[in-house]
Amino acid sequence: MFGLTLALAFLPTAIYSIRVVNERWEIDKEYAEFLRDVTELRKSGFTPEKTFETLRYTRRYGAFDKYLDTMVRQIRYGVPMRDVLSSVMGKLHSYYSKVFTFLLTETIDLGGASPQVLDMLANFASSIVSVQENMRARLRPPLRYVPYIGAVILIVTLVVLIFSVVAIVTRVGPGGVTAGPASGYLVNLLATSFSFTITIDSFIMGLIAGKLGEGELSLGFRHAVVLTIMVVIVYAMSPFLANALFGSMSGLSTSVPY
Repeated sequence: MFGLTLALAFLPTAIYSIRVVNERWEIDKEYAEFLRDVTELRKSGFTPEKTFETLRYTRRYGAFDKYLDTMVRQIRYGVPMRDVLSSVMGKLHSYYSKVFTFLLTETIDLGGASPQVLDMLANFASSIVSVQENMRARLRPPLRYVPYIGAVILIVTLVVLIFSVVAIVTRVGPGGVTAGPASGYLVNLLATSFSFTITIDSFIMGLIAGKLGEGELSLGFRHAVVLTIMVVIVYAMSPFLANALFGSMSGLSTSVPY
């Protein structure tokens, strides 16, 4: 049961990675919106500290709200803006959000938080988020399913190969006579060896699917789990597939070698 064990072992990792990556993407998007709103309030004459407090109670930014709460709480305690933004930057898991925070810190601390500079920063953040979303949208359809196609071809090819050999060995035997217990052991050893390698190959293909199709290696764990379960299902159905392909020549037991 190696394939099923591998899939179940990485299922929590796949679920957690999906949640973390989606939250990171949402924070990047909402951060860009936050910078745009900060710019508009600065044009109206609000101080940087006041813009943060005002936006906290007038707007909602999804996953970014908890970081905005932390910043507003520290601002009320009189913590300098540089220290406030530096403390939040260490908690962000997104590279782009950290870049936005660093630039915002320098804009407020050195540039006086002028509306012109903030507007440039907001445009930069929006363009980065837009480029990332467009790249994921364009890469996702063609590249995400290429490893699936490769894995299906690999599985079907090896299943046909294994049961072709199995059918011959089971029917004729290694010495040209009817197969005995020794040939049955060799058949199971062959099937188990191939099943192990196919499972590992399919798992790695799933990781590649996440990296190529979505730009995140961590998202490949869900594809790896799906492909591994596909391998288990195909091997569970392989005796019936062999019987359909080779008819009475297939004498393998219906038990799956793993």
